[in-house]
Amino acid sequence: MHRTFAGLSISLASLALVACGPPKPVDFSLGVPTKEQATVAVPTSTSSGLSEAAPGGSASEQLAVLGEAAHRATAGEIAGLYQLTRGATYLVNGSTVWLLEALAAGVARRPTSVSGNTAVFGPYTPYLSQITWKLTVTRTEFNAFSYLLEGQDKTQPGGPWVPVISGSHTVTVDAGHRAVRGFGEGVFLIEWDQANRLPGRGGDTGTCEVHYGKVDHTTPAYVNVSFNNVAGGSQGTNFNAEYRFALQPELSGTFEFALDLNLHPFDPAMQAQERWGVKSRWMSTGAGRSDVNAHDGDLTIPVTVNECWDAAFLSTYYARSDDPAQGYGVEAQSCAFPTADYSPL
Repeated sequence: MHRTFAGLSISLASLALVACGPPKPVDFSLGVPTKEQATVAVPTSTSSGLSEAAPGGSASEQLAVLGEAAHRATAGEIAGLYQLTRGATYLVNGSTVWLLEALAAGVARRPTSVSGNTAVFGPYTPYLSQITWKLTVTRTEFNAFSYLLEGQDKTQPGGPWVPVISGSHTVTVDAGHRAVRGFGEGVFLIEWDQANRLPGRGGDTGTCEVHYGKVDHTTPAYVNVSFNNVAGGSQGTNFNAEYRFALQPELSGTFEFALDLNLHPFDPAMQAQERWGVKSRWMSTGAGRSDVNAHDGDLTIPVTVNECWDAAFLSTYYARSDDPAQGYGVEAQSCAFPTADYSPL
């Protein structure tokens, strides 16, 4: 009797699977990342939460701003390393947000054509844009997609389509295999050498690879970005940079990045770029700290720099291994995180 009952249960389960059939495919419009999923943000003075950093300028111009911020440290004023961290978000977001907005403009409309597992959105020209876009989205699983965004000079409708961003995206689904809007993970690659063939996009070169994920309400969101052989403008120096961002559900977070900056910008005899590894951490209130390790360039030995700030982002502690006289504050009392934690990047 027990074996018969077990066999009947298996048969009923099999019938149920047949009746339910395969999961309903997720709509093509959800097959690309949103701006919220793939941008980086740090706490700001306007709120205790997070605010998206505003992009602007070429990579080289933004690197100059970062270098200036890194050399400012005064007790009771806005922390220089907080400004460095926030400035790094400008660099990352400025490189990606315009294309994320182009993706969003595509899936905001109905597909122009659908053939099997492939949907084409466009051509479409966002308001005041110099570029006409075409987005092709291909379903690879019921909730997973690959995509290609191509641009064209809108004044030359017969001109070539330029591939600018390609990637893959997996949409989070619930127990009933229904899409959970705003959640997912994926990767995309931006080719600036290609993008610069489009109007209004001169400046940066190289590539930018972005891995991102915001899977559900309970796990950390992350954005990991790699810049490869990037140069900003005719005076820019090629550089590589790595960025690792994680945000906990309660809005505490970390942002690690490694990039090349001159530790001695005002000394004409020491103009080589050092490699900086920066790890910034903050609590949900905004209070946090940055720990920097610098090496190579004009340095004969590595240098560490540490700075802490309060919930108003005012500097409360500063230490620099190559110039202890600049330091102030008591680490154990002045820091939201009382011990240093350096980035391995």
